Amino acid sequence: YRYVLLNRPVRENVAYGLRLRGLPVDGRVDQALSRVGLAALAASAPHKLSGGEMQRVALARALVLEPDVLLLDGDLQVRSVYVGGEALAPR
Repeated sequence: YRYVLLNRPVRENVAYGLRLRGLPVDGRVDQALSRVGLAALAASAPHKLSGGEMQRVALARALVLEPDVLLLDGDLQVRSVYVGGEALAPR
């Protein structure tokens, strides 16, 4: 699982869960990347990202699935509330 994600661009990382579930990718991936402030890095390779950016990719990968509830650990919880100076708002 980890090997697959580390060898794909950010956009493909975020789309992974949608594809596994047979769901359309459409504009959801770009929207999730925008919500976490990574739209400009969509084509980047994961090994080029900082640790915080990789955490935001993981958050976008979870958000793109539109979960009813998202449980976060302490480190990610703080970053998930304020990304780029803005609070993440529920859709």
